[in-house]
Formats: sequence, structure tokens, C-alpha cells
Amino acid sequence: GEILIGGLRMWFGYAREGLSCFERGDLGSLVGERGGDVEKHLRLADVVVLLQLEHMPSKRQMEEDGDLVDFQVEGCESQGGVSLDTQMAEVLAGNKTLVQISVIAENNPKQPDQGLLSVWYNPQVVRPGKGLAYKNIFPDNATDCFDEGTDKSGKLEVIADNPLSLCPKANEEGWVHYASAQGTLAMSFVPAGGGGEPFAVLGLSMPVSDFEGKEAMLKRAMDDIRLKLGVPHDRVFRVGLQVTQEKDQHFVGLGGGGSPTFSVGSSLAPKVQLQLQSDRRSAVLGGSSSSVTAVHFDPGRRTASARSQ
Repeated sequence: GEILIGGLRMWFGYAREGLSCFERGDLGSLVGERGGDVEKHLRLADVVVLLQLEHMPSKRQMEEDGDLVDFQVEGCESQGGVSLDTQMAEVLAGNKTLVQISVIAENNPKQPDQGLLSVWYNPQVVRPGKGLAYKNIFPDNATDCFDEGTDKSGKLEVIADNPLSLCPKANEEGWVHYASAQGTLAMSFVPAGGGGEPFAVLGLSMPVSDFEGKEAMLKRAMDDIRLKLGVPHDRVFRVGLQVTQEKDQHFVGLGGGGSPTFSVGSSLAPKVQLQLQSDRRSAVLGGSSSSVTAVHFDPGRRTASARSQ
């Protein structure tokens, strides 16, 4: 449902895909049928966020990165599949501008699952700042294996950890989780007209235990969002997956570290002021779980409201 308040209209979608391939039209399981209410909200939103975890990289992605990453599988296109981000782009065609960043697992060439963060934005309302694409790595060792560039659109400056082939230190020092599927993806945005404060979106795929770098991953991402992207912690929207020994927790939240001011579902922080269950309506997409949340954020007043859909 739509909540009409002053400020920035944001929509969040999240899918844990399990390397599934999707047919055209499967996006409807996440956002509703074409022409429905949710699609209208998508087109009215100023910012649309889609996080895909355990995503099968596209054929184009494999071709572009094939000299750096060992892929031993074909993309879903070979089976007639159409990725959810491609289907979302079709829904939003001519309405918004897209920026994308990702991390790819390298520890199993036959299952190179990708974390893919896609953000469509209205350029008359906001513009992208910078991005971070980090692997699971402890911050003290993160000085020699990252590079700066842009996303494929050329509109977003990105600081990204290098693949294994460009990071010999990961092998030399035994960074056993560097090649895993876990990672953090962040983008900052600023009001297009100036005069407002920046905010950031952080997509997370968190490991099971602290031993595998969970706390270090989150600290590195939040520290660099503040230091390199210039966004304070209370203006960071978090979306993604935290795996615990008891269950998988899917969440969308505002804040990071300490006590967030807003959370939907389960948050990394122990205290929340507003909590809604994002799994009240879940969809099965090729055997995978998903949730969607409409969020309305006033960047000037630092307030947010949300409703799970």
C-alpha cells in the first residue's frame, strides 16, 4: 500500500533467488500483475531499490568478467530466462535512470552466485553519489585489493574489491571467505536540486557466524559509507539477508550500528523503534523467498514510514 507523506518516495524489493532462472512475467510474483496498484506505485516512486542475492549472473556479465572470474556455467538466457532486474527495467522504461553494482562468489565456478543491487532513480529528484562493492574481508587487510571506477552506466563512481585473480594477497594470507557469496553493496544519493542531505542504500548478504567476518563486514561498510560516501549512519537504508543459526532473517531498515530509527522485519541491531514483519506477504520465486516494502522517506526531516506489501 501507498503512504502519501511529504518527502522522497522509495520502494524496496528483495529476492533470494537460489540461482534460479525466471520466466518473463515472474516479476509479478514480487510486485503484482502488470498494470496493478504496485506497478503504479513503482512508477510514482522517486527511488526503486531491488536487491537480488544468490543471483545467476547474466551472459553479458560472464562475458565481460570472464578473463578475471572462472565461470563454468551458462547464464539463464541460454534457457530462455529473463532476470528480475531486466523485467523491472521494462516496467520502469522511460521513467527512471538505473545504476547497478554487484559482487560475485568465486569459490564454486559452477555456482557463481551474485549479489546484485539495482537502483532506479528519478534524476529530477535525486542524483547518485558514490558506491561501494565489498567482499567478505577483514578491514585491516583491505588496503591492497580494491580499485576505483564506475558502474556500467558510468553515472556512479564505485570503490570495489578486486576479484581473486587481482588480489594475490587473499591467497597468500588465507582469506578463506574473500571468494564467498557474502558481501556489502552501498550507494549514496543526494537531492538533485541541492540543499538537502545525502542518504545511502546498503545491500547485505551476511555470513553465518562472527568468525566468518560478519561484524568486520558491517563495520567496514558503515565506516566507509560515513568516511568515503559522506553519509551518516542514521541516513542509511539497509536491505538484505542476515543468516543466523536459528533462521534466515530478511530485513529492510534505516540506520546502522547502535539503534536504528526505523526497521522492517529483522534488523542487525537489537533495538528498533518501529517494527513491521516484512514476511507477511512472501512470494515463492523459483523456490526462492522474497519480500517487498514501500518506504516513504523525508530526507530533510530524517523521518520514514513504511508498509509491507
